[in-house]
Amino acid sequence: YSGSDKIAVLSVSGVDSDQTYTCKFTANVGGSVTSTVDLDHVTITATNAVISSGDSVNLNCILTGGSQVPVAKKWFDGTSTEITVNDGNPYVFYSTGVTSEGQNFILSVATVTQPTTYTCCYQFVAGSCIETNAQVDILSITPIGAKTE
Repeated sequence: YSGSDKIAVLSVSGVDSDQTYTCKFTANVGGSVTSTVDLDHVTITATNAVISSGDSVNLNCILTGGSQVPVAKKWFDGTSTEITVNDGNPYVFYSTGVTSEGQNFILSVATVTQPTTYTCCYQFVAGSCIETNAQVDILSITPIGAKTE
């Protein structure tokens, strides 16, 4: 703590459901202050794709669980650079809103010519991204009887 400010930090790992934690500060002279913190468990899944070189692809990033609304949704390309609306083609992204599957944030890529890992991120008030990857692989077709080098 610093001066009269007292801060308690709780680090939690391995959470697989919503949890509530209680913090109680007790003064030396008696009395206490209690505060609760609700931990909202969410799951993020993304679709992978296998396409022919030069094809377009739609990648889904689905958020399920949780009652908090994300303050930001982001996609990053294979170089960890954030994809923005100013990037124009070949990127377009949009949200389908909340469905029975969850909240879907879609990245549409007009042309993919090499295997690429895209990263989807949902950011909440706490600040850090909760993310997952969507892998796009390029289908390689070798005709029967063709020589491979």
